[in-house]
Amino acid sequence: MTLNELKTGESARILSGGGQKLQWGNLSMNLEEICQKLSECKSEPIVTTIPDIFGMKEPDITRWLAYLLDPAKNGIGLAPLNQLLQCVGFATVPESETVAIRSEKGMNGKRIDLFVVTQCYIIGIEVKLDADEQQYTNGKTQTEVYWEAIRELAEKDKKTPVGIFLKEQSAPECDKFKHCTYTMLVNAWKEIPFSSCQERRKQFLFDEFILYAEKKIIGKTSIPEKYLKYADAFDTCFYHRFSGMKLCPITSAPHIGWWAVMRNRYKGKGIWTLSEFHFEILWDSERLFQAKKLYVAAHLDPSSKNENLREALALSGFSPDSDGKGTILERTIPCDFSTKETTLDTIKKIKKRLTTGRFKEAGDIADKIASQKK
Repeated sequence: MTLNELKTGESARILSGGGQKLQWGNLSMNLEEICQKLSECKSEPIVTTIPDIFGMKEPDITRWLAYLLDPAKNGIGLAPLNQLLQCVGFATVPESETVAIRSEKGMNGKRIDLFVVTQCYIIGIEVKLDADEQQYTNGKTQTEVYWEAIRELAEKDKKTPVGIFLKEQSAPECDKFKHCTYTMLVNAWKEIPFSSCQERRKQFLFDEFILYAEKKIIGKTSIPEKYLKYADAFDTCFYHRFSGMKLCPITSAPHIGWWAVMRNRYKGKGIWTLSEFHFEILWDSERLFQAKKLYVAAHLDPSSKNENLREALALSGFSPDSDGKGTILERTIPCDFSTKETTLDTIKKIKKRLTTGRFKEAGDIADKIASQKK
């Protein structure tokens, strides 16, 4: 089991500026039981795909797709293109037809990611990983602009226009474009028999794209239910053992995960928020249970408008660092989540760090200011 699905999942986000908080119910576990559950979250080996090795971005993925869809190059003919067409409700292309595929085709002054021409279709494919659809100054969106061009070309050549928007989540703004998720595409492509694929290298490139889509695109946006209880265990641990502190998973950089620790109302004390003061716990691995170091920091968000808090912290020598990120204090803690005993020891180290010394001093100041709020 891993926590990576939880850490990177959309519904587990709490981002400064309007992110979504996951609503967890408390588990009736004591600290020993929690640590036992955490130690069971063994990390499966991290899957390293071709894009990970070479740092490939959206344009590179688009060219990869162009190769896989091209019957003259992929080694398995029209099957990948036909499966994509079936995903969005169109008839397949006969194997006897000639197909031309281009990347970055100019359309009405813009460039669509993939442009496919067959004897019966003019197909435009917009490929999205994380980015949203662009909105142009004339008020039109990418897909609306592309559809106008696709339709004009299809009318001219007396062919059927097809617009496909490939993204795992949000649908296109233009209802003429058909939404195809990576889940739909991968499930369809898995049905393609490879008995006709004579070149092992070509089959590898096809299989590798499926692996990349499953682990890095589809897996990034889903959280299996069984992982939520481990997040709940962390949350329960912090809330009951850390004097009202709330542990919140946050999505950050792709290879460094982090939590924010905020104060719920506790014994008459006020609430800390991300936009004001909070503690941060970061780790040095893509997956928590492979981490060897935790970085604990006290953080005052640069956008905070709470001048009383800022001045009170400054008077005690807590000044934000020079990089503009708002860190006022930072320490390193060694960690080990391999067994129940080492997990318990790690949590005790975090607790001691956050509730003693300069961290306690900063927290007490934040408590005092928060409790003065009306």
